[in-house]
Amino acid sequence: IQISLYDSIGNGYLREKAVLKLGELQTDNVLPFIIFRLADWVPNVRNAAKQELRKFIKSENHQELINNLSLFEWLQKVERTDLSKTYKEVIEFLVVDNRTETIKWFHKTNDKERRILAKELSERIHSENEINVLINDKHFLIRLLSLNHFDRLTDSQKKKLLNDKSA
Repeated sequence: IQISLYDSIGNGYLREKAVLKLGELQTDNVLPFIIFRLADWVPNVRNAAKQELRKFIKSENHQELINNLSLFEWLQKVERTDLSKTYKEVIEFLVVDNRTETIKWFHKTNDKERRILAKELSERIHSENEINVLINDKHFLIRLLSLNHFDRLTDSQKKKLLNDKSA
């Protein structure tokens, strides 16, 4: 409850201090508040949120970063500041630096975040096994991404996609 109070502070100076304090906690439930402050109208609050987010981007917070991917994607729509670098930084951490861990947890991730991950993974497919991750997914939009790699699909993978009832 106390964390949600930080988000409703009208004073930019106090919001900045609140972001710094939340960053010190490094708990799962503070990440969404830090993400929202990346889009704050006060530049100092945004900078503090970027600083605290960078501290959050580490292996022990891997799953929490995945769980908040839809918020990171939402940041792309913010017009008061360009947050594309922040989004790319998080994606780089998940899809490049911690690719094995991300793929390991891929099917345990909820649909919305899994679609975001699948789109990003699809742009950087490294192996047949990674294509199988897409093809074997329960969500047809994710399976559809495997078609971006049609030239790399095996005959059995092509057959599986052709027999897909959602096609």
